[in-house]
Amino acid sequence: MSVFEPKTVLTLLKHSTAVSPLEKNTFEKKWRASVEKRVSTWNEARSHMNNPHPQFQLQWESEIVEYVQFLWEKTRTRSKKGEPGKLGVNVPLLGPRFMPPSYLHIQKRSGGGAVEPRIQYLKPLNIVHPFYYPQLAWCPRCGSNKDTTWEGWTSKGPRELHGIFCEEMALSAQLRCNRCKETSKSKLKARNGTTHSSDSDSSIEGYCFTTTSTVYWKSWEHWRIPWGIPIFFYWCALTRDLFDLLIELRPSSTSAGLEERIRQLHLFEYKRRMLEYLEAYSTYESLNSSANSLTLGHYFNGAAGGMTAGRQPGLQLFSEPDDQLGYDNKSISHEIITEVFVDFTTHTRQKESALYLKSLSGKYYKTK
Repeated sequence: MSVFEPKTVLTLLKHSTAVSPLEKNTFEKKWRASVEKRVSTWNEARSHMNNPHPQFQLQWESEIVEYVQFLWEKTRTRSKKGEPGKLGVNVPLLGPRFMPPSYLHIQKRSGGGAVEPRIQYLKPLNIVHPFYYPQLAWCPRCGSNKDTTWEGWTSKGPRELHGIFCEEMALSAQLRCNRCKETSKSKLKARNGTTHSSDSDSSIEGYCFTTTSTVYWKSWEHWRIPWGIPIFFYWCALTRDLFDLLIELRPSSTSAGLEERIRQLHLFEYKRRMLEYLEAYSTYESLNSSANSLTLGHYFNGAAGGMTAGRQPGLQLFSEPDDQLGYDNKSISHEIITEVFVDFTTHTRQKESALYLKSLSGKYYKTK
């Protein structure tokens, strides 16, 4: 878990040993151009969706992608026999779970910006990338890692995650299997058994997979998934902490009961962030304009909004919990909790129970 400040990270990288003196003059310009291009691509790809994401969230996520891509380019091996590169001690190593900056960073940084509620709307971003998880270079179709390559990022941007206290996001790279690519081009030969198709999973098609899709994780047991990577399903995705919590508590509770408890935790986190904004604004006002400072009571008495002459924007109304362009919080439903638990029992507990029954009887019973 790392706090990611775009301006600070960019400045540190620009003056680090990872950037040559010849690149320093154009490094920041290329960085910003790449970030803006990625945001534009995500907006275009998501234009037909019904769940828009605020631009400040996409902008922050794009900065993180640019940072991870920079680390990947500096450390990746260029050939099979090549040695991976190493980062200098002055290069910040952050991730794979990136947290938004807090008001403390704004108050303590020179030019940190205004105290606005928008910073509380940012969702943590989980990066599923070979820089952090090199063991993911296995094709889910043929099970090989000898002819796989990583090809860029998902074109539609991050995927939403259900969390215990708040919603989060996840973004991944794309894995391309050149072996399966050749197979896809010769389906007739594959059916005749002249290729490796007998060793591949016939239920999986294609040769390019994202590590935030359920297709990639189809053959993985839950306990085999590297720690820190969220759990992905076709209809939703969960943080690892929430998944473990549901698996432990669901047998002794109901899905509706768990839904209500998690919803209350989300509401608690929402109110906590609202209070944090009010306290940060009150501190700012007391330090910069003690004569005309606003107290927290002004917020609840309808004095929020507007501009304060000669200083930062005035006290602003905090977003509603379900505002898609604001806080945008929607906790997990009882239907999803039920589906998650059923999927877990089908893939793990059912097989374990069958093996246990065999050991008790000393006989081998056929199970579906």
